[in-house]
Amino acid sequence: MANYESNMAGEKAPAKSPHSAGEVYVSDGYIDLATAIDLDDIIELCKLPPNCVPLDFVLESEDLDSGANLTLTAGIVNTAGDDLETNHDFFVDSDVGQAGGFQAKEFVAASWDNLRQVISTSEPKIVGLKVTTAPAGGGVGAVRGRLYYRAVEQQDY
Repeated sequence: MANYESNMAGEKAPAKSPHSAGEVYVSDGYIDLATAIDLDDIIELCKLPPNCVPLDFVLESEDLDSGANLTLTAGIVNTAGDDLETNHDFFVDSDVGQAGGFQAKEFVAASWDNLRQVISTSEPKIVGLKVTTAPAGGGVGAVRGRLYYRAVEQQDY
């Protein structure tokens, strides 16, 4: 298992917090994977600042698989950085990396309710991808994630 960090996931890119209620911010993470990804690899893309809730996540990917095997799950990366947190997925087993394209968050009521509970009061959370099925061939190319978020408001508690 390997762990890859985008331009927004590392220490040099602090999370930006909204200043007023209702402001929507975007964490725009990009990485050009030069090494082939494999099963259970984690690709850290975006940061969710403390006291913020996620609104949407959009994944843009080049063709990362010359075959038709690759699937990716997007969610909150756990503290150890080696897996995704349970029940905090934006989407599960997406095939967007097989031929490239876009994938937006799947709005499933249970998933949405779980994501609204991701609020951290002290540390930023990392949004990333987990390779749930290894690519048949290739596994290299550019990946971009855009996390939309806002500050916690009264109704979120």
